[in-house]
Amino acid sequence: MKKFLATVPRQTITGGNIYHAVDNPRLQYDAENHFPVLALINGYAQPGDSIVVYAITADDAHCRQNLLELRDAVLSLCQQLGVTCRVDEVAIPFDESLETHLSTFTQLITLVDDHDTLFADITYGTKPTPILQMLALNFAYRAKIDVSIGCVAYGEKNHRTGCCRMFDVTALVLMDEIVNNLAKMKVPDPSDSIKKLLGLAL
Repeated sequence: MKKFLATVPRQTITGGNIYHAVDNPRLQYDAENHFPVLALINGYAQPGDSIVVYAITADDAHCRQNLLELRDAVLSLCQQLGVTCRVDEVAIPFDESLETHLSTFTQLITLVDDHDTLFADITYGTKPTPILQMLALNFAYRAKIDVSIGCVAYGEKNHRTGCCRMFDVTALVLMDEIVNNLAKMKVPDPSDSIKKLLGLAL
């Protein structure tokens, strides 16, 4: 099953954005919206698919309202695409303690089943949240059977110009394993090796 992971923003959201895909045309979504995960769904969910969106939600009034808006936006898009979907809340406490982070990580990895394809929007959340998402993706990829990482995306908004861009950062998931292996081999300057293994131009 295709499963999409996103963090619900805690701040009040006003106005809509169109995020312009920088390096992955599948992430181009031309409708104004507040939630970059919609670009992932639009680009990767196919008619007839059954998907789940897991929304990491803190116990906060703004976050609760944004969750309702996210759910409505996802259900509307899925209806347009001919996709069966549901939005499940992943409730976390409104704090930054290590215990909370470990609990969040545990919740995330229990959501993944064998043979899933995973997608993640790491735009919103406090600074540790994207780290937890990436750790969960890495664990699921290595520990589960036939789990694949479809795409990890980040939506950027330049508040000075109003320009919004969408980046495919899936390579960062792959880099974790590459870096571990290069470290074991004691490679003194891993930059060139990483670029070659990821197929990037030097």
